[in-house]
Amino acid sequence: MEPKAGMRIPVKNLSEKLFGCELPCRGVLRDGRHYPRSILYLGNNAPELIVIGKNPGHMLDGEPRAETYEEWVQWTRECFTQFDERSTKFHINLLRYLNFLLSSAYLEYREAKPRSVRTELFESVFTRVYMTNMLKCSTPDERETFGNLNTELNNCTKTYLDKELSLCGHPPVLCLGGEAV
Repeated sequence: MEPKAGMRIPVKNLSEKLFGCELPCRGVLRDGRHYPRSILYLGNNAPELIVIGKNPGHMLDGEPRAETYEEWVQWTRECFTQFDERSTKFHINLLRYLNFLLSSAYLEYREAKPRSVRTELFESVFTRVYMTNMLKCSTPDERETFGNLNTELNNCTKTYLDKELSLCGHPPVLCLGGEAV
């Protein structure tokens, strides 16, 4: 299936459906504080690359519950561009690596660390890269193996990931972590 131009509305709709997911998953965190999340794409045309991680990390202190896709994008933008805590090292490195894959421009960590550089990278990268996760909820133990989450994987794949991949067409897929492969 070829992707169509005008991806913002379908991505927004799927993401907002995800926020209200009530599928019967036992091995994940889903309560007043934790909720399903993880789709990010700022482009309007087909992405050049899909990045699939294992599952979203635990909620950060002060992380609001997104009710709309726009709120989710704003929070994610802040995580990638505004925070300077140790926990954002993953975000900075991911921007560096994706920028390199897309443009062959290598940035040292110290070059990518300034907020202004991260902001520019975020916009540049995520208008070309669609980012999602296999599981849409955090797990109590972030090192939980997929082998213990068969129901959750089936629910997420059939309800969300299959639709996401179909929507995006067939660009290359980059899987993060050993289990995402």
